[in-house]
Amino acid sequence: ITITENGVYQISYSTVGTDTTGAGTTSVQLQEDGTEIPGTTSAANVANANDQAALSGTAIVDVTSAPVTITLNSIGTNQQFSNTGVSVRKLD
Repeated sequence: ITITENGVYQISYSTVGTDTTGAGTTSVQLQEDGTEIPGTTSAANVANANDQAALSGTAIVDVTSAPVTITLNSIGTNQQFSNTGVSVRKLD
């Protein structure tokens, strides 16, 4: 997602994650231009391969040097995600 205008934005996400190899942790985080947005990491432990876990997060981001690119990134390996949504709302 590219934000082309300076301002304050609420960015929210939700997804369903799984570890494809067995018990482990599935996790994601929002990033701005490749750097983690603090407080946006969501993680859950799964007991078995392909068990599902709901992950979500919200951040208020002050964009002062548009354009910036916002991405939702997995943390780790052997993860799959489905039912993913990201919303961006300008607050000012």
